[in-house]
Amino acid sequence: PMVNVGANSIAMAACNLESWGKLNGARFDNVAIRESPLGGLGVFALRDLPAGEVLISLPHELTITVRLCQRRVEALRNGRIADASALVMFLALQRAKQGDNEWAPWIDAMPVQAAVGSAIALCPDALALKQAARRAKAGPGAPPALAHTLWAHSTVETDEVEPELSYEEVCTALQKRVRAQEQYIADYVAEHPHPHWAESMRREHLGWAFAMFYSRAFRVHGVTLLLPLIDSFNYAESSAFATPAFCADGAPSHQTAGASLRHDASGNFRAVSTRTLRAGEEILMPYFESADQVPSGASMLAYYGFETSCALPTTASRPTASGLEASDDGNVALHAVC
Repeated sequence: PMVNVGANSIAMAACNLESWGKLNGARFDNVAIRESPLGGLGVFALRDLPAGEVLISLPHELTITVRLCQRRVEALRNGRIADASALVMFLALQRAKQGDNEWAPWIDAMPVQAAVGSAIALCPDALALKQAARRAKAGPGAPPALAHTLWAHSTVETDEVEPELSYEEVCTALQKRVRAQEQYIADYVAEHPHPHWAESMRREHLGWAFAMFYSRAFRVHGVTLLLPLIDSFNYAESSAFATPAFCADGAPSHQTAGASLRHDASGNFRAVSTRTLRAGEEILMPYFESADQVPSGASMLAYYGFETSCALPTTASRPTASGLEASDDGNVALHAVC
């Protein structure tokens, strides 16, 4: 069984997360997980590091797979549960236990809600205000809020280029997806009753679990999973498709991504440095393999809670669901799942 440790403030949560990870087989001698100026937690270099250095090594025992979640959920009542819903229900179950489970230090280190700007994080009124503020900032020349919807439903033949989905349209689509998943879980709970459901499937736990699922889930070879510790890396676009930023002395700036993900056939993951890192700097990680895989600004904001552009390197605290696939050599190819 995994070892638990106990948690309170962000600093204490980071300390407990590190202790829990090391007690359960994770290795990260070159980095520390600390509070980030970007928000929440981040990963920081403890010393100057060359490219190719292993930053975090995560054993498969700490990888949260769909199969693990299905076993935990289905063990309560004998009924098959769909992949994404199993992960969401697993998170809700762990949170409802309030520290009384082997995953508690990881759960305690997570945000209490999704990032502001995410369609999952805001109530309807707050989301409407966010949308209005964003539209006002865009100015009168911006496409209408329902431009893509009107284009898709038009019966008139036109050579007009397909409009990009607006922030409003992406928010609507995401909320529709979450409502469908909520209904699926509600039907499952009704068909497979158990005393645990009354507490763990309460709206506050389930809503939090959806926010965390969309902010921390990875996809590897088509399989969705969660990666404790590694999900502490904050985001920066890859210098391969963003204009790198440099300090006055010619060294890469804080905004330049410095890590990538790899994994082996046994399900062990590791984060590896992609450039020289300086002691004390926060190490950022790209979540997309190429510029054409980066979602639009509207999609990034609705799903991830921040916007980014390939024109300039961008940093942000932990985004929502990203995906990754590994090549034969273990290098991870990242792509958006939104």
